[in-house]
Amino acid sequence: MADTRTATPARNQGLVGLPPVSMDPKIGDDVLDATFITHTIPDIISPNACIIGLCTVSNERAGSSDQGWHISDFLAFKALLCGETHPKAQTWLAYCDIQSIVNASPEQYAHGKDRRLVNGAADVSTYRDRKGNLQRRDDLIKVEPTVEGLATEFVKTLVEKSEIVKKMGVPIIIIICGPTTLEQDVFLGETEAGCRVTSERMRQALGDDVDAIVVTPALFSSGWQVNPSFCRMPTTKVRADRTEFLARQFGGVFAKGIIEGWLGWKCPFLDLNLVDGKDKNNTLYPGPALPSSQQKAAAKALRVKIHSALMGRLANQHHDHSFDFDPQNDDWEIMVGPRKYKPLSYYRQKWATLRVGTSPATERQGLEFLGNAFGGTRLSQVNHIKHLVKESLTAWSWYWSLPVGQEARLIFKSFLDNLSPQDLDFHEVFDILEHRATLAVLADATSRYFGFPRPYKQRCRDWDEQKWTKESSDSIRLEVIQFSGELTRLIPGVNMPPGINYNHLSKIQSRLLVPISYLAVSFCSLYPTKKDPQKLKSISNFLERIRVRQVQILLKDPEVQALCISWLSSIQMPIRQPNAVLAAMASTPKTAQVSSASTSQPLSTITNTPAAATSVRQPGESIPPHLRGTPANTNTSRRPRPYGSPHRPEW
Repeated sequence: MADTRTATPARNQGLVGLPPVSMDPKIGDDVLDATFITHTIPDIISPNACIIGLCTVSNERAGSSDQGWHISDFLAFKALLCGETHPKAQTWLAYCDIQSIVNASPEQYAHGKDRRLVNGAADVSTYRDRKGNLQRRDDLIKVEPTVEGLATEFVKTLVEKSEIVKKMGVPIIIIICGPTTLEQDVFLGETEAGCRVTSERMRQALGDDVDAIVVTPALFSSGWQVNPSFCRMPTTKVRADRTEFLARQFGGVFAKGIIEGWLGWKCPFLDLNLVDGKDKNNTLYPGPALPSSQQKAAAKALRVKIHSALMGRLANQHHDHSFDFDPQNDDWEIMVGPRKYKPLSYYRQKWATLRVGTSPATERQGLEFLGNAFGGTRLSQVNHIKHLVKESLTAWSWYWSLPVGQEARLIFKSFLDNLSPQDLDFHEVFDILEHRATLAVLADATSRYFGFPRPYKQRCRDWDEQKWTKESSDSIRLEVIQFSGELTRLIPGVNMPPGINYNHLSKIQSRLLVPISYLAVSFCSLYPTKKDPQKLKSISNFLERIRVRQVQILLKDPEVQALCISWLSSIQMPIRQPNAVLAAMASTPKTAQVSSASTSQPLSTITNTPAAATSVRQPGESIPPHLRGTPANTNTSRRPRPYGSPHRPEW
């Protein structure tokens, strides 16, 4: 069943027949997707809740240097949830024989920095009944050694448990450990389209009226991706507003523009009142034209931190894949609301009862930009990035048969086959894949919030643009192309990591235009845009609010503050102290602007809207560039650079 959850379009409220001032999206305050990243256990809400755990790692991939970290997560959740519900209310499914694998080498599957041994959770647990008799819980891990068998058993369990929770009026918590997508599709064993249970299939099995909480691994940082209202649209009442959720879900899509702003005169911690007017007027960037190695290092650290924080969905400790039981960092309470079952302090005590590994931890020389995420070793992290590549190839199957798609596929294939890529190669591919995957999320979310019809009732990643192009008239295609060109201006291209120069001829560095086309088709099918450029403003304002909120969250990050101040100090620029910046931010509405404590510096300048600095699809082109096999117009000799000059420091 397709995911038909959308907002009701406001046909007569700002999108049709009203003046430009009312063109902001009239989409209400409902949160339609409450997904966020957490580093702790979700609230199970009720002791009568049902719990389903699924581990999709195969026996061949179960090693600690491969996908074994998913097994550690699986057992860690099982250990924390053991005894928290009815003895028969938990079902744990696995593709591999977890009990044998883990008990053969418990230390290899120790979880987190504190290296808690979770192998005990692989065994059947016991409890005392009211008469004091020892009883076995019904929590044995059921192994299904085939993809078909595991998929069938998982969906069957969803159907059966959903009927129970409907009658009882309690939630169902689904914990999935293994390769997934941002849409929370799950791959069984291998990252292939035929070995997948989609989130839409899961919703079909559960039904629309089930209170379901779904947990999957975070794909671009440590931690876990949680949707506390998986089946309900809009979500049940949550504490954070929709812009807060979207700012986190949109990850690093706007990173390029934000980073360029923070490394320029629009840096929020730069006190412009104390800057010599001649310096600001005669130089395009603060600091020397030829920065020292120390200045370069400070700028690099700031760039990497901002981008990794955004890709980590602005969650705390996005480089540390450990449970965080500090109530001050409880993402559930921050985003959803007060816990209804047990506080984090209870789970902290329960976690502390697990034994700590006695053998010295193996040397975990992982990729620096990933911390201890994805297993913490270089090989496990490399395997995760390769999963991301393969996952990307399962989306838009038609795209990879086009000339541009074939070239991109060859590059990705070469990357997969390379036995000794450099760390910088992994960093580049990781950033590119995050941008591509998040663009699909952006397209789906924007269509959903505006109530636009989904082309062919499909998600962005499943959409067949080639089919739509063949079936559409010339006039409709031209209208969509023109609108796509305008939409492209609102979304920056991929932010390259330090050490990688942007190559406008690269078929993987270039912004993926398919999600933008999807959004344009979705919009134009409901609201014709000819001779009405104001239609674009509704989407522009919507995206700008989200970009602004991302900057506001970044401003509160102590590490971002410290690195930004360190960079400004290295180039001897006057600094606005964090308390002044935060005080100014707190004094104005979140959807408005952040005023400087000493100047009226609007947040829109801090975010550095990148319209003029990004590649665009030119209005009037008869065929979208990615359909005719040529890149969008990214000729840097004709494209205005940030702040209007080709000269910038070599950060």
